[in-house]
Amino acid sequence: MQGRLSALATMVKDRPGTLLLALTLLALVLRLAWGLGALAEDRSLVNEGDYTSYSQAARHFLKRGNFNNSHFLVRPPAFPLLVALAGVNAALVITFNALIGALLTPLTWLLSRRLGLAPGGALLAALLVAIDPLSIRYTAFLGPGALAFAGALAMMVGLLAMLQARRQGRAILWAALAALMLLLSVYARPSRRASCASTNLYRPSRHAASSSTPSTIPCCCGTGFCCCWRSSACGACCVSGAGSCSGACFWSSATSAPVPCWSSPPV
Repeated sequence: MQGRLSALATMVKDRPGTLLLALTLLALVLRLAWGLGALAEDRSLVNEGDYTSYSQAARHFLKRGNFNNSHFLVRPPAFPLLVALAGVNAALVITFNALIGALLTPLTWLLSRRLGLAPGGALLAALLVAIDPLSIRYTAFLGPGALAFAGALAMMVGLLAMLQARRQGRAILWAALAALMLLLSVYARPSRRASCASTNLYRPSRHAASSSTPSTIPCCCGTGFCCCWRSSACGACCVSGAGSCSGACFWSSATSAPVPCWSSPPV
C-alpha cells in the first residue's frame, strides 16, 4: 500500500499532465454517460423547459441568418448559435456541452496553479470538478450552462495570468483573452455580479493602464453587438444584461474605478 502511494506521489510530481489528461477524459465520459443516458430515458432530466425557446431561435437563425426573432429578446445568442451548429439535434447539443463542460477540469487545474497550489492540490481540485454531480448535470444539459461556466472560469484564469505577467506584451494578450472569455460567458448566460467582481481585478494590476485598451476593444464590440442584436429583435436600440456586463468591463478598465457588484454597471 505504501509503495502504491509512493508511486502515485511520484507520478503527481513528475507527470501531472498525464494525470490531468486522464481526469479530463473521465470528466468527458461521465458527462456523456449522464447526458445521453438521461436524454434517452427522460428528456425532462436534461431540459427544464428553456430548450424549446433556444431551439426555435436556432431554427430561425438557420433559416433567416439573422436575430430578427422575439426569442432573442430574452435569449442571448451564444447558445442558440451552438444549437444551430448542432443542427438542432438534442443529442449533438449534449455532446457539444459535454465537451465544453469537460474543459472545466483543466481550467480548474490552471486556476489552482495560478492561485499558488502545488500540482497535487491542483489535481485534487480538478478531480472534484470532474466528478461533481451538479457540474456533470448542468454541463451535460440542454442549456447554456457549459458555455457560461467555461467562459467565466477561462476569464478568471486570464485575469490572474494578466496580473502575474512579467512582461507588458503578455499582460496585454491575457487581458484581451480574459475580455473575450467574459463576452462568451455573458452571451451564453448574463451574470452581472460575476462580471462586475471580475472587472475589479483589473485595478491592482501594474499593467492595468497598458492592458486596458485590448480588453476594452472586444467589450466595446460586445456592447455594440448586443445593441444591434436587441434592436433587430424589438425594433429599438436597447441593452440587456449581456450588454451591460460587456460595458462593465469597458467602464472599469477605462476609468480604473471599481464596479459595484450590487447594482447595474454604468454604460
